[in-house]
Amino acid sequence: MKRFAAALLMICMTFCLPAFGERSERAQIGTDVSGFCSELIDGTPVDGSVFAYRYSVVTYWATWQQGCFSQMSALNEIAVSHPEYGVFGLLAVDATSTPAAAAAFMEQNGFDFPVFTCDDIWQSVVDQTMYIPQSFIVNDHGVIVEAWQAAFTTPDTLLERLAFWSETAPAETPEPTETPEPTETPAPTETPAPDGDVNLDGSVEATDALLALRFALEMQIPTEENIAHGDMDLSGAIEATDALIILRMTMGIQ
Repeated sequence: MKRFAAALLMICMTFCLPAFGERSERAQIGTDVSGFCSELIDGTPVDGSVFAYRYSVVTYWATWQQGCFSQMSALNEIAVSHPEYGVFGLLAVDATSTPAAAAAFMEQNGFDFPVFTCDDIWQSVVDQTMYIPQSFIVNDHGVIVEAWQAAFTTPDTLLERLAFWSETAPAETPEPTETPEPTETPAPTETPAPDGDVNLDGSVEATDALLALRFALEMQIPTEENIAHGDMDLSGAIEATDALIILRMTMGIQ
């Protein structure tokens, strides 16, 4: 464990630069894609009206990317077993990854959910990063609320995040009502200080520092809970400096 912690400390120190550029997934989150207008791989017109589900998942993929098979298989499982969610593929089109090749891929593997090609709106989203596949959760207003640059071998992670958004967001917008004047001003609630427990297992260990570093390097995407526990310098994001602080805590030097 000591060797592991020392190696991780060296990695953290290497990547503790003054500042990182804005993370690509942060730039993608909040993007309104409701105005997109494109075609399905069979040529059928498609637009933002497909996001009629409370939440949908859209995965950017290419027929030549090996990791995309497991991703598309996971999407198909969600489409079959959870019709309450929208499931869509977003094809990266090039000389090899063509709509015809994608249609053959889908038929060969028994996948039966819609796949459309990029228009200018979606292209501007996926161009924020070079990763394939990328996945996005989109709400019923056509706004991206969460994004990953990763391939998932099972549907579990995607289902957990779709359920998270479905459970925390209101089912419908309530009618506005008049708010009575408060008789007293409630005392402000204090936000708990970050404690370094990034993986939320109840203890702070070197694995928390490693997970924080993976978030800093954009190898994984943190949830709001991860950030609340791991943003040690209160910068609004988990960065390499946070991983270093957490590691120093585990080694008893901070």
